[in-house]
Amino acid sequence: MKESVRESIQFLSDKLDMDRSVAYAYLSAATDYEVSQVVDRTKGVHGLIRKTDFLEYVDVVMNVGGTTIKPVVHNDEFYVPIRRISELLGGTVVWDNKSRTTQIKLGTKNISAQIGSDVYSINDKLVFNSKVPKLLNGETVVPVSVINEILGAYVNWTTIDKTLTANVSLSKKQ
Repeated sequence: MKESVRESIQFLSDKLDMDRSVAYAYLSAATDYEVSQVVDRTKGVHGLIRKTDFLEYVDVVMNVGGTTIKPVVHNDEFYVPIRRISELLGGTVVWDNKSRTTQIKLGTKNISAQIGSDVYSINDKLVFNSKVPKLLNGETVVPVSVINEILGAYVNWTTIDKTLTANVSLSKKQ
């Protein structure tokens, strides 16, 4: 845990030019820590730093197969167009205006996402997710946080200089 806090302070100091005492105060007030791998000799503690707290300091982008997409922040959550993400991953998308539903064919998956509904359909199986699709600027958008569960794509966040990138792919190797 101590090492995780030290590395989090170093990260905020190096990447965001944050004074170390301010970084420590931020981590104390606004960061959650998760523990992993407690059954063997390898132990893990991860500091969960809210990315939306630092939008004035970093540029946030999403990379899907070499194409860059700029997420939209809505209610402290990153949203991306589900059509664009699905098509960049090789899927096809159909919009049903009457039911306000996006239907996606991605590999062997058939996915249905209705605006404002917390129930997604994946291969005719209903899946609850509290993160609902929204209609923003005429596009159906979903939170980045549901991409793995709903589309089955992997999201790996990286920070290089002052750019925070969500790399998205259908395989774990990115």
